[in-house]
Amino acid sequence: LCSLIMHLGSDFVVFGPTISKCLIRHPITHPGYDRVVAALLSGKRLAYEGNDFSNIFLEQSTDNAEHLSNINDNKLPEDAPLEAANLMVNQIHLKQAWDTAQINTRQDWLDWIHGLGVEFIRQSPSHALRACTLILHSPVAKEIFNAAFLSCWTELSEQYQDHLVRSIEIALTSPSTPSEVIRRLLDLCEFMEHEAKPMPIDHSTLGEYATKSFAYAKALHYRELEFFSNASSSTASASTLKSLFSINTRLEHEDAAWGACL
Repeated sequence: LCSLIMHLGSDFVVFGPTISKCLIRHPITHPGYDRVVAALLSGKRLAYEGNDFSNIFLEQSTDNAEHLSNINDNKLPEDAPLEAANLMVNQIHLKQAWDTAQINTRQDWLDWIHGLGVEFIRQSPSHALRACTLILHSPVAKEIFNAAFLSCWTELSEQYQDHLVRSIEIALTSPSTPSEVIRRLLDLCEFMEHEAKPMPIDHSTLGEYATKSFAYAKALHYRELEFFSNASSSTASASTLKSLFSINTRLEHEDAAWGACL
């Protein structure tokens, strides 16, 4: 992480809150990392010798607590430089990564989702995300999968977006796809919806496979969307109401379950 900070400079600040949460959760402490972050947020020029980060800006040690609280609040230093122009995205390379024509087994799908994440980071138009190619095989790469996907999605042509959506639908519905891959794709769809760029995938499909992967909260959300979008169709509504009753029962939402029957 210290090496990554030295490479990214002020661009690293956007990852600060997520990394801080991970360090607190595990818990992990590293004085060198704290000092580098403190120096970065104070606007100091970063410099070190070899891989020794322990002697960076020792005079800033009394201000570490304040600087580390700033990174958790998503505060950028006032003199942070503006982001550089976006990098070019190679859509052909991305299409090769998401292609599912040769994917058949459980291991194939695990390799597919990993390779897809790697290529989205490599092709991301964001300087900060693309710099993470240095740590592609670390847990951090998995953490930034959704962000890398979004950054590339907005750069894809409509034709390539349609092809990507089709590949995701195939991955969701394939009988050989492991639950881990399905959950990651469902998380991705949820993330894209929160970013006001929902994936054009049928709500009934998302609800069905969210239920099969025991992601009942997600399943409830998609079944509710399906219900409201198909309210004019009595047949579709009856089927959706049955699903809503079942999911609410599993979530122990008894009042909501009975309310779906009224």
